Amino acid sequence: LSLLTSVFFLPYFSLDFIGQLYINVPPQTSGNPSELAFRYFVLQSLLATINIPFLTLGFLGLGGLFYVIKKLAFQQPDINLYRDFFHGVRVNFKDSLLAGVIFSIYLLIFISNLTFYPTISDFPLYLSIPFVIVLTIVLLLVISFTFYLLSGASLYRFAWKKTIRNNGLLAFILLPQNIGMLLISVGLISLYYVVPYLLLQ
Repeated sequence: LSLLTSVFFLPYFSLDFIGQLYINVPPQTSGNPSELAFRYFVLQSLLATINIPFLTLGFLGLGGLFYVIKKLAFQQPDINLYRDFFHGVRVNFKDSLLAGVIFSIYLLIFISNLTFYPTISDFPLYLSIPFVIVLTIVLLLVISFTFYLLSGASLYRFAWKKTIRNNGLLAFILLPQNIGMLLISVGLISLYYVVPYLLLQ
């Protein structure tokens, strides 16, 4: 089941891994810190933009994963992982596509903002700290919303308006619990982004 899901994420992780290796290679011509910071901002934003369709493809795999997990949780008979996984991809296609697009676009916004403001000289620290905190909280809400959307798609069939409202409320009301679970996940995922940097040291 994990292998099937990872196949959908393989294009994204492969492209992003190669992109991070290229971005973290020091340029041959030395420039001033502001130019290097702007180069980093442009390349990270470009990579995040290119990754939008590939990350969305990964979310289609998550749609199949959540569908199989539902059948396992309810102990439904005649479970065939391969057949049910791809059936779940088809059944949850619209919800997975919406979740993937929302998450990918906000990830682009998140990365672009974090890498843009260091290019501004003398940007006040008292503004940057709350700005990063707000960006991070919104990111956590977006992650929670997308995962509630994927899990709800396998369990219920509501109108789009109710689906977005219900999952948005769950992401906001259960924010402390969501943060705890996401911190564990982010800690593991962050290792992936550290590897390209360490390989170049």
